[in-house]
This record gives sequence, structure tokens and C-alpha cells, in this order.
Amino acid sequence: MSKRFKRDDSWDHPRLKTGWRKPRGIDNKQRLQRRSRHPWPRIGYGTERGLRNRHPGAKLPEALVANGRALDALSKGLAVRLAAGLGRAKRKALAEKAKAKGFKVLNE
Repeated sequence: MSKRFKRDDSWDHPRLKTGWRKPRGIDNKQRLQRRSRHPWPRIGYGTERGLRNRHPGAKLPEALVANGRALDALSKGLAVRLAAGLGRAKRKALAEKAKAKGFKVLNE
């Protein structure tokens, strides 16, 4: 799992959200990388190239499917995510078709 980087001082001030924002102040201790400050994103924290763009649970590359033609065009070894706009009947039919072809369906 990737490292979660926090916004500086978000742990001291409840009004600040915890999502990452780059520290830009001239005296900011996190920007200066002073001791006891949280790390911030750098190139060394990246995911291995072979594991990028894969679903964390299925460990397979994902493909979004909205109709039967898109499902027919896919190759083996993919995890299939069904489009959100599908109705109940088409979703059920596509899920069955995907399972029959050997795909892992992420959201039935």
C-alpha cells in the first residue's frame, strides 16, 4: 500500500484537511525537512513499474465495461468493472458473460 502523506500542521489545526499540500512558506519546517516533521512525496516512494495501475484486491489490470462489445474486445488476465450507468438486467447479463469468459468482476 502506498504511503499516506499529510498536510503540514493538519494534526494541530482541525480546520485544515489532511490531504497533501506542498509546503511553500519560507520558514516552514516540513519544507526545510527539519527533524520530527513528516516526510513528503518524492520519487523514491513510487510504486514498482510492474505493479502500477492494478486493482489492489484483484492484483490485475482493470477495464471498464459498459456493453457486450467492449467485453468481447478484452483480452484475458483483466479485472472487469461494470459501468455505473447500467441497469439491473444488463448488469446481471454482463456479469454472467464476464464470468463465463473467465474475467474477475469487481462490482457485480
